[in-house]
Amino acid sequence: MTGAKVFILSDRKVINGALVQGPTERRSALLESSFPLLIMGQEAIEANPDPQKAPNVPKKNPQLRTDGIDLIRKDHQFSWPATTTEVTTSLLRNCFVDGGRWYMPTDFGQCIPEQAEFRIGKLDVCLLFILRSPLYWISWIEDGTGVDEFQARKMMTGRSTMPPTGHALGQYTKDLGKGIFNFPITSPETAQHIGDRSEKRYADGESFSLGMEDRSYNSDYPSSPFESA
Repeated sequence: MTGAKVFILSDRKVINGALVQGPTERRSALLESSFPLLIMGQEAIEANPDPQKAPNVPKKNPQLRTDGIDLIRKDHQFSWPATTTEVTTSLLRNCFVDGGRWYMPTDFGQCIPEQAEFRIGKLDVCLLFILRSPLYWISWIEDGTGVDEFQARKMMTGRSTMPPTGHALGQYTKDLGKGIFNFPITSPETAQHIGDRSEKRYADGESFSLGMEDRSYNSDYPSSPFESA
C-alpha cells in the first residue's frame, strides 16, 4: 500500500481541536487543515448534526438487521456515521486490510499492491451491508498448508462449523416425477410437498439441508420460465 503512517487521536482535547472547522482556528502541525482526518463512531454522528441517512436505515421490527454507514467528505474531514460498531469495523477492514488480497492460502495466493497515493474526491454516499458468513472448503484434493491463517484473514469459517449444505433435495422429491431430476421444480405444489416433509425436522430444531442435487433438472411445469435448472 502507500506506507503512510496513521495517527490515532485518543486525547479528548486533541480530538476537540481536530474537529473544529474554520481557517482561523489554531491547530497543531499534525492537524493542519490539509491533513486528512477520519472520524468514526459516535464522534462521526455528533460531528454531522444534519439528518443522516445511515442511522435511519433500520426498519421497524425487521426480520433481519440492516447495517448502514454514511461516507461523507467535508474539506479534509471524512466522517463515517454508522448504525453499529460492526459495520464500521467491516468497512475499515474492507478499506485497509483487504487492500491486500489473499486469493488462496500461502504466499502464492497473496497480492499486496503498491500505491504511491490514495486519493478521495467528492464523497457523500450511504452503504448498506449484508450479513454474510463466507465458507472455505478445499474439496477432495486437500492440502491444509496455511489454511488457518487464510481463513482468519478472509473472515471465513470452516465447513464443519456450518449447518449441513450438501445435496439433499432428492430425498424430498423422489416421488414427484420421473426421478429426482425430472419433476415440476417450480410448481407451488412441489414447494408445499417439500415443506410438508421437512416441517417436523424444522419444528424439532434440527439442522438439515435442502440443497439441490448435483446435476441438471428438467421441469415441464407450464409456468416455469426455464426448461431446466
